[in-house]
Amino acid sequence: MTARQWLALTLTTLFFLAGTSPSIAAVGDVIPGRTFEPHNPPYWLACSTLNQTDNCVESIELFDEKTKTWIKGVELKNPWFKQGSSMPLREEDPSGKFVCGTGNTSEYDVCYEFPGAAIDGSSQYVATIVYSKEEVPGFPRIKNSFVPLNGVDPRKPLDSRTNAWQVLKPGTTWRMTLIADKVARGAGLAWAWMKNPSIDIETGKDGKKRLITSGSVQEVHSYRHDGPWDKNPCMQDVKNELVANDYRVEYSINIEPYVGEYAILQGTPPGGMFLNSNGGCAYEVKFDRQNNKIIVVSTGPHFDVFKNVIDGWFEASIRGDLIRKVFGLEPKNMQEAIIEVTDNAGSPKAAIFTTQYKSVTDKVEIKGLGFTFSSTKIAITLKKPVEGETPPPSNNSGSSTSGSNSVDNLKKNSTRIYTLKNGATIIASPGDLLVFKSKVKGRWLVESGGSGLIQTLPLPKGLGVTSGFALKATAKGTTTVPIKIGAKVFKIKLVVK
Repeated sequence: MTARQWLALTLTTLFFLAGTSPSIAAVGDVIPGRTFEPHNPPYWLACSTLNQTDNCVESIELFDEKTKTWIKGVELKNPWFKQGSSMPLREEDPSGKFVCGTGNTSEYDVCYEFPGAAIDGSSQYVATIVYSKEEVPGFPRIKNSFVPLNGVDPRKPLDSRTNAWQVLKPGTTWRMTLIADKVARGAGLAWAWMKNPSIDIETGKDGKKRLITSGSVQEVHSYRHDGPWDKNPCMQDVKNELVANDYRVEYSINIEPYVGEYAILQGTPPGGMFLNSNGGCAYEVKFDRQNNKIIVVSTGPHFDVFKNVIDGWFEASIRGDLIRKVFGLEPKNMQEAIIEVTDNAGSPKAAIFTTQYKSVTDKVEIKGLGFTFSSTKIAITLKKPVEGETPPPSNNSGSSTSGSNSVDNLKKNSTRIYTLKNGATIIASPGDLLVFKSKVKGRWLVESGGSGLIQTLPLPKGLGVTSGFALKATAKGTTTVPIKIGAKVFKIKLVVK
């Protein structure tokens, strides 16, 4: 099985068995003829279940946005669980009270409870699906994930074969800690279908390595194909018009070792590259050292489960040590990375990408939006600094970004975000996209002063700006741009050179 096949396999939807309870059945009674067979590979269990300190789940936590603290999930034990044994389906509480070890939780050793965190405001219950495989001895892959056991999305599925979706609340941030000494030492390139994912390796007081992953869960519309891999329409090298037949909001991070197609990355730190997107099929990544390119194929259906075109997003986090070793470049002295988004025929696709080097974490952060998954290839070119040219200062606050704005990828364009200030002077280059925001409430009216120098555009999605406007510099020159928000008038001086 190839890395790409293994990644796609981990996206397979979990179908939990359901049964109708006889009126005389008690909570926890076995439902005859309904069982869960042990998994191959076996799911990792809670460390408290195994009473051991390796290859187990130490904790799951939820980030509380109000208190800015991590809340550890309460472990609820399945009193009937027996390791390695077939687990029968058991009767649930007819009142609807959650009991770990009954219904769709019959196969798990532990359920984790988070009060008030479900999409409907009730307690959220989750179960882990963690496993590791060594297809090459000494190089384990690992899937870090957990799934919701309750919490129904209120929207009605259009697919008559689906009644509802159980999901985590979109946008919530979670963290999973595994005691995983061997896996943590060999952790490599990582993939996720979440926002802002991260990997940390820490050594506990017991001397064992902890693999700590975190991220914010997002909506992912995927295409479930039960036939042969080579016939999966979502993976064909042609433009697709597929409509998603599966929808999920769950925690999932897959980590590949530096072996096989990723052997070029050996000697770089764990999690040297983190790629994440809302493409719902699979990834493929290749490295072109000669041209300083990282080529990513991120596949997914063209339409979501509601038959709307999926607005694609993509993020990459690349550690400085990886860039230095593999490409021989110094990231803190680099100009912006050049991002190209093309279809399989090589035609460019409109998209907005931003890049930023953060010296605090020694990472190059890349974010993109505004494309679809009809057949997308993303090529990241790590640009060498021009000899004798002083590189722009890095911005570690995250309040503004710079990068490339592609259809014309031969030009050094950028996307920048500003807080609107009266009388400010903005310096830009032709092709730059300038996004302005303000807390002032009211309707925005922008006059296109300086005919031919600027073009007003709709506010791009995905940049975290909900109120504002965007300008694109189209020609060199100087102009004053009047902006009216409600009754308040601002003026900015724009110098395009």
